[in-house]
Amino acid sequence: MLMIKVFFVFTTCLILALLNVFRASDPNQNNSEISKENNHQSDLTNNLNEKSSNDFTHYFRLIQNNSIDKEKIQTDINSLKSKFEREYLTALLNKRAGNFNESFDRLYSLLADFPDQPNYYEELASLAKISGKLDKLSQWLIQNKTKSDNPYYLYLEAFVEIQAGKISSAIKKFDLLSIGLCLSHNWKL
Repeated sequence: MLMIKVFFVFTTCLILALLNVFRASDPNQNNSEISKENNHQSDLTNNLNEKSSNDFTHYFRLIQNNSIDKEKIQTDINSLKSKFEREYLTALLNKRAGNFNESFDRLYSLLADFPDQPNYYEELASLAKISGKLDKLSQWLIQNKTKSDNPYYLYLEAFVEIQAGKISSAIKKFDLLSIGLCLSHNWKL
């Protein structure tokens, strides 16, 4: 089981890194197309270019790895500009405090925007499992099948499959992600 998890993490990191690297260097896109796409993605994800802000990274690491004063951290988080950053980090604080339902609900409320943050989908799927809301997340995927051209849709779908214990189905979805990435950049398989 550990080897499967390591495989998933490695594959996911590789896919996302390749998505970012080769999307930026696509010679078939001119500057105006790239600019339009970037503006569109920025609008959809509440200016997620701030997601890698120093404050976000700092608080993310604190919440994940250190002893913290929850009230002080929450006050600091509330001052962040990005709605995604505030909600995501607050959800992590809630998870750390054992408030899994509240944490899931916060992350679920951001789902329609398909945040450009891979950890978000992993957290959402695991919280769905922990809070007994995996069916709700599966229903969302079924109802939003028209959004399946978004790579994060398939990414989330794969993590939902993992949480549901359907490992072989999840592996196929991760393979589809990597094949789709190769095809979209005319790479040889």
